[in-house]
Amino acid sequence: MNAKRCIRCSTGLPSILLVFLTLFVSHVSPANASDRPITLQVGGGMRIFNDQLGLKNNVCAGFRMDFEVTDRFSLALDYVFSSPTRSASNAIAHISALRGLARVNLLGGSTRPYVIAGAGGVLMNFSDALDAGTGTVTAGVGLSRALGAHHVVSVEGTEDVYASRSQRFDALGRPTYQSKQTYQPLGTISANFGFRF
Repeated sequence: MNAKRCIRCSTGLPSILLVFLTLFVSHVSPANASDRPITLQVGGGMRIFNDQLGLKNNVCAGFRMDFEVTDRFSLALDYVFSSPTRSASNAIAHISALRGLARVNLLGGSTRPYVIAGAGGVLMNFSDALDAGTGTVTAGVGLSRALGAHHVVSVEGTEDVYASRSQRFDALGRPTYQSKQTYQPLGTISANFGFRF
């Protein structure tokens, strides 16, 4: 009997988030064009995997491009990569995530706590199993500190959530079992350094 785990995207929630994000951006007062900095960040930290994947927690690296819409609100495109190993076999996997994020600063000034949310996708390339890709919904919190006019450092914790289910097939490829859909987390804790221009 062959078994297969199916990881799939739940499309409804990202669509709802996109609608709310569009409505929010349309109602915020935009800053002047000269006051809209772009921040490029690089960072590293720890990627925390759920038990279902059978992967060990592993270091990660990534980069982010952040577009400031107002003093309190910004949009970002974010990429995170890690290469964890299997808990049982030590086989290497390559996990990549690309996310579109919205950030709201809770305070002004040089030190800013913030909340962040968005949607994207994760690609899982396994060396000992079938590869998988799925959509994700992301939420998290962070703290940033401006270092002068052009540099910023931050610490951040986020969690990506995706939909998953298990399936089994017989020797002829016919499905014999399908579990209920569950939602699985992928956590990230990171420290970042950025240049604003």
